[in-house]
Amino acid sequence: MYVVATNLLKVGPLLKGDSLTEPWDDKGRSMISKIIITYEKNDITSLQFEYVEDGKSVLSDLYGERTGSNFKMMTLGLGEYITCLSGTYESGAGHGIHNQVISITIHTSNKKYGRFGGGYSVKVPTHEFSYQFGPKDQFGGFHGSFRDGKLESIGVYVKFD
Repeated sequence: MYVVATNLLKVGPLLKGDSLTEPWDDKGRSMISKIIITYEKNDITSLQFEYVEDGKSVLSDLYGERTGSNFKMMTLGLGEYITCLSGTYESGAGHGIHNQVISITIHTSNKKYGRFGGGYSVKVPTHEFSYQFGPKDQFGGFHGSFRDGKLESIGVYVKFD
């Protein structure tokens, strides 16, 4: 069991879904030890996290579908924490397609992981995003949504004093 802090600021998600969206929320789960991601050239197909809770490793639910042709598991070192999440997304509004995150990069106190995904669409405009909350450990969890097996939106919780 993990304790959800009350001093968390919800940032994002960038894009709002519709009735077909599958939302997920890991509010308060901030002690990440592993990040598992599958992706294609133009999209993120799954995310899963391993957390340290009560001194034990606990896997989150699998968000999305592990169908991407690229797989990466990142192990964060002892005392390493997330300081920034950045990437690109495409907004399908007005173009007859749904929104989706097409790349993400995870920055920690020690290094940068990624860029995962990162192709650019020629059909709709792409935009960059960056959630910066370092340099101290202020990460408070992830939240977002998947649709049709692709990451549609992503946001973070930020701890504040």
